Amino acid sequence: MEKYSASLSTNANSFIFRVTELFGRVFILIKNLRERVRVERQISNLKYSLSVDALQLSDEYQNRIEVLKKLGYVDRTGMVTFKGRVACEIHHQELLITELILSKKLHERSPAEVAAMLSATTCQYKGGDGPKFEKDSVFEKLKEDVQSTNGMIENVASSFRVRIGDVGDELRYDLMQVVYHWAGGMKKISEICFDSRMFVSPYVASWKWKSAPESSLVQRSARMDNQ
Repeated sequence: MEKYSASLSTNANSFIFRVTELFGRVFILIKNLRERVRVERQISNLKYSLSVDALQLSDEYQNRIEVLKKLGYVDRTGMVTFKGRVACEIHHQELLITELILSKKLHERSPAEVAAMLSATTCQYKGGDGPKFEKDSVFEKLKEDVQSTNGMIENVASSFRVRIGDVGDELRYDLMQVVYHWAGGMKKISEICFDSRMFVSPYVASWKWKSAPESSLVQRSARMDNQ
């Protein structure tokens, strides 16, 4: 009788242990299932938020479309115009460069002047408050063309409560003179760097006090080629 009772007690304990283990596995399974459902819902929501349907319901998206219509990149039906196709071929500062091209700001400029103007859209070096050009100089006129075009774009965008951050924020005029002389082929690169008082040369010890690397000119030129 005692052996039977002991066996029954052992079987009961074993049963309880198995049931507890089973419930533990079921609990973990349900927990994992809930987590999977939650993640799948998040993925579904993110896909929708990035979809065309969701963008079309966004006020910001609609306002940006209105900006493009006002500037002539998209027509009233939402079709891309010739001006828009030109912008699609540009890979940096699309609106600004397209406006400069189609408003004939570059039409009567020499290749060196065009390169100097476009350097403002690719220059990542900023020396203090920027360069101060002489009044009525070619550099001042180039700067005015860029700023007036940029101002026009920003005015249109602000009228629709849209801020196009990458247009005006990236404009730098510090390398305009350097690029102008370099593109014109009038001076050697060493002479340009020395006259500009901007570059560090690994070959001339007296230039160590200057603040921008000599490679900046080559890098900016490469970016303009890619545009």
